Amino acid sequence: MHLFTYGSLMFPAVWQRVAHETYHRRRAVLPGYFRRAVKGATYPVVYPATTTSEVEGVLYYQVTDDDLKRLDRFEGDYYQRRSESVRLSDGQLINAEVYVLKEEFRFIASDHDWDQKRFEQEGLSSFLSDYLGFDKISSRP
Repeated sequence: MHLFTYGSLMFPAVWQRVAHETYHRRRAVLPGYFRRAVKGATYPVVYPATTTSEVEGVLYYQVTDDDLKRLDRFEGDYYQRRSESVRLSDGQLINAEVYVLKEEFRFIASDHDWDQKRFEQEGLSSFLSDYLGFDKISSRP
């Protein structure tokens, strides 16, 4: 399966801590969604938009089932993985899995856009230091 990412997983330093494999990647756009910052956090969420909004991100090709399971654990309970169409720069549409905020957790989303450049400059290093990895978290299966 292909996987569209729109937040921390767009950054190779984060991706490499979660996924075991290296994948071909390409910029893509997810139409019909909002990307919002999470209240009190450095990462974003997406949820369906009622307008023509779209979210820029990175598409990873042919992600293995093993890595999808690891990514599911990384994303946690706030998200559901669903299949959506993403658009490449040449206009081609490709089906990809996307982690979408569950409706019952919409309250964690702020009312402003997530700032990718700010995350890269100010939030990425703290995000990486806070993420210990699955092998260091004994309470998780």
